[in-house]
Amino acid sequence: MNPSRGVVERRALDGTELSPAVSIVSAVADAANADVDDLDPLETVVPVDALNRLAATDGTRLDFEYEGYVVDVEGGEAVAVHAPEAETGLTAADD
Repeated sequence: MNPSRGVVERRALDGTELSPAVSIVSAVADAANADVDDLDPLETVVPVDALNRLAATDGTRLDFEYEGYVVDVEGGEAVAVHAPEAETGLTAADD
């Protein structure tokens, strides 16, 4: 994935949040201009325990869709939330 494509929110994974999962949900809520309680549970998309372990491991990378956004987790570094394809005009083939 092109890391600059439609990034609408970004969070550092520096341990200041309760967990990487909390950072992801918070970032997606901000991107969607929604309350975190209005989002589907993250567990419906990815196993949260495994996500937290991978996100805390330097050098790992994980991309998945959540609430219509593409979430890009750079283990040990950051979480980037990318705009839905409709907002960027790009498709997966453009990456």
